[in-house]
Amino acid sequence: MDNNKQIFLLGYMVLFLLYAFFPYSILKTIMLPIVILILITSYPNLKDYNKYLALVLFVIGTVLMIYNKANIGDVIRGFTDNAGLISLILTVPLLSVIFDYDNFNSIISSLTEKYITSPKSFYVTTLFIINSIGMLLNLASIPLVHQILGNTSQNYHKRLYYRALTRGFCVNLLWSPNFVSIAIVLNYIDISWYKLAPFGFLLAMLNNIIGLFMERKYLKQEQFRGKIGKAEQIDKRKVFKLVFLLLSLIIFIVLLEFIIGKSVLVVVPLVSIIAPVIFALGLKKLDVLKKKVNKYYTGILLDKHNEVFLFTAIGFFGYALGNSPFKQYIPMLIEKLGINTSVPIILFILLVIAGLSIIGVHPLVSISAIAVTVPVASTPLNELQMALTLLTGYMMYNLLSPFSIPTLVMTGLTRESPLAVSLNINLYYVMVSGIITTLVCMLIG
Repeated sequence: MDNNKQIFLLGYMVLFLLYAFFPYSILKTIMLPIVILILITSYPNLKDYNKYLALVLFVIGTVLMIYNKANIGDVIRGFTDNAGLISLILTVPLLSVIFDYDNFNSIISSLTEKYITSPKSFYVTTLFIINSIGMLLNLASIPLVHQILGNTSQNYHKRLYYRALTRGFCVNLLWSPNFVSIAIVLNYIDISWYKLAPFGFLLAMLNNIIGLFMERKYLKQEQFRGKIGKAEQIDKRKVFKLVFLLLSLIIFIVLLEFIIGKSVLVVVPLVSIIAPVIFALGLKKLDVLKKKVNKYYTGILLDKHNEVFLFTAIGFFGYALGNSPFKQYIPMLIEKLGINTSVPIILFILLVIAGLSIIGVHPLVSISAIAVTVPVASTPLNELQMALTLLTGYMMYNLLSPFSIPTLVMTGLTRESPLAVSLNINLYYVMVSGIITTLVCMLIG
């Protein structure tokens, strides 16, 4: 059964990519029975929270479909609405193979030992490493960085380390094409990634600076309890190779999106498949590639059933809601509340996403609902402002919610409570981040 599940997942992804270039309706039609088979085979292994949330979304979506008098075409589009997102989460883990082409972990570890000489340098170094690795490895970067910095972090207060790790990871949500946050926003907002990315990156850097500024008093009080790093000889060639690989991937994504004219939902899966092969050929690491692809096929791919099931349910719900008359009520409510300028709308959207996140509502649900019920044309915002607002809301969820995946990963690594690595350490930072996003949106409006 597991082998069938893998075939279904890969077949679904291939059909989506084919449809992106050859939009024949027969391909979408074939995708419907495949996704239903994926849902059936995945259901027994779902986590309880995802299971119940997905079922609720499917039920509401079905009711809306019936109310809308949907036809078979609507059903097909509903079930496959998030096929791009699913392709993204299925393929991005392949990018991590590149880190196994050389001993990059030891290089990063040596650099940290050499240059961390104070609480401030520890905080900045942690931010820089999780920023750099996170944009490529996504969630896998948190345990990797913890493995590299775990011993060093014991020389500092744990809250300082947790803040740097969670905030440094989450700012990547604002711009990195390997994150679902970017994919879901681009799925609903008519804007290309290479137009959004510079402003998202700017927001990420501003958030890093603000985080450092907010910690300045604490950093002055914190005493350095480690040892000054030894002036070890570091292989600069490997450092340059790592930087080259990271920059090459970003450039590859930008160029490919520009050349083929497809969204990041198509481009990133293609890059995730092609790039590891190109680098393996160039670095003569085909044996490593073969082992890692086998590990991906037999393990990592199977672990994606929770995300596939949930994202399919969210897409089905979002499509049904977007075609129902209920979507007009939210703009009417906003108008009655007198929220008719950009700043109140931005703050309203951020408050809705952040508020719902604390009680466990996934931002994919709230963002999908907001995007289809509050179209950009019905607000004083432009596409870029709306995209940055939704991305900031997504980041807020990951920093505040005790139910977010980064929080749960941190909990597993540190043995702390979910609140200790989320809401308790990031509330004020998130509030300031919301203000920064509002100011940036006002300047670009």
